Amino acid sequence: MPPGQVVLHRGRPGLLLKATGLPGYREIETPHAEVHRYAGEAIRAHGAEDIPTMLANLVRMEQASHRVTDGLESMAANGQHQPDVLCTH
Repeated sequence: MPPGQVVLHRGRPGLLLKATGLPGYREIETPHAEVHRYAGEAIRAHGAEDIPTMLANLVRMEQASHRVTDGLESMAANGQHQPDVLCTH
């Protein structure tokens, strides 16, 4: 994402986040993608009745989810100290 690009965060209507300007944003990109990847792999393993692989992917998904949550908490803390990166409309 180019610097200064504004992204609408749909979870909170009217709140705009200059994502690249807030420390922590880039750190959640990889674990966020991993959450989706491991969820898909767990679903496929379940469909194949491969329970050990399904469980292993659920563990990986949960670990990635924790990294996303940690990153979001970091972003929220940074946002409190950098109110210029948040704006309401």
